[in-house]
Amino acid sequence: MNQVASPREIVDRQLRAYNARDIDAYCDLYASDATIATLNCGTEHARGSDAIRAYYTDRFNNSPDLHCDVTCRIELGKYVVDRERVTGIGNGELEVIAIYEVTDSQIQSLRFIRK
Repeated sequence: MNQVASPREIVDRQLRAYNARDIDAYCDLYASDATIATLNCGTEHARGSDAIRAYYTDRFNNSPDLHCDVTCRIELGKYVVDRERVTGIGNGELEVIAIYEVTDSQIQSLRFIRK
């Protein structure tokens, strides 16, 4: 019997794939119609599997020192909310809130709030 992974487990796997820059493992965790957006500027970065793969392939290939650390996490039902510190993109450090919506062991949406 296949056991459904918890939202926390899915987000943890996603973080490990992100830090390893493993595009296949990363993309496998997203639903085929998932969206990635930044809320506070109204920017949609990617919608659907192909767009997510293209967006993060570019990010992983052009950011060899890319790394994300979670500094705080809260969970409620299908949502996982992380405060993240990202390094390796441009100069310095990026601080974000990442809101993951996980259903049936896949990320349906990832929404950022950037400082």
